[in-house]
Amino acid sequence: MNAKDLHSALRELQHNLSLPRLWIVFAVVVGLFAVTGPFGTYDRLPPAARLGYWLIVQALAWLFALSAAVLSGSLLQRVVPGAFIRLLIAGAIAALPIGVMVTLVDRVILGDRIDLSGIVLGVAHALPVSVAVCALNWLALDQPDPPSSDTVSAPALLRRLPAPARGALIRIEVQDHYVLVVTDRGREMLLMRFSDAIAETDPAPGIRVHRSHWIALRDDIQTVRSSGRNARLMLRTADGAQIPVSRSYLTDVRSRVGS
Repeated sequence: MNAKDLHSALRELQHNLSLPRLWIVFAVVVGLFAVTGPFGTYDRLPPAARLGYWLIVQALAWLFALSAAVLSGSLLQRVVPGAFIRLLIAGAIAALPIGVMVTLVDRVILGDRIDLSGIVLGVAHALPVSVAVCALNWLALDQPDPPSSDTVSAPALLRRLPAPARGALIRIEVQDHYVLVVTDRGREMLLMRFSDAIAETDPAPGIRVHRSHWIALRDDIQTVRSSGRNARLMLRTADGAQIPVSRSYLTDVRSRVGS
């Protein structure tokens, strides 16, 4: 993995950690473990301590699992096509650090001894938990919301966005391995190919103006020119961005937008 891939992976991890759905599922899981007290914690810890124990263990386990999922997604994307299968592999990989972490937490909180057999047992216990966490993350983060009756005929690209950001398309832009989608209701970063994003703008009318930019054809587009010796045609979109027009797209842009 090169520095660019690592940067993209870190951005995806940061994005995932900012999603409210993730924390809702996390809170449910922590509450369930605190109430039921699996792995002997019900008998060994009082309720408050049990809640603290599972909050620490689950927070670290989810961080390991999410990190493994993001990294495996970048490393295995060309080898393993299914996102869910990649997350299951990530769960298996994350079981080792999670098992070691649980062993250390048990030593500090429960006073258990640390030995090789305990670490092996911790990894064995962590495997199904880690895979389950990755599966829950997949359900919480990657499943698109079901389309409502008023969005069935909308561009498929909009159905990838959170509901509050779905609106009239303004433009889309390449940023590293991501595509920035800008609507009149907000903006969102999507991990997908630019060509696939453009294909999913149909039936919204639009035009590609640059190798990294596509704009929706709207009445509020303004044409401007940059200053300097190498002045070029620019388009000002409704969100205030100035989008450059490449020479290869100039004729098409002038015929459809004007100059």
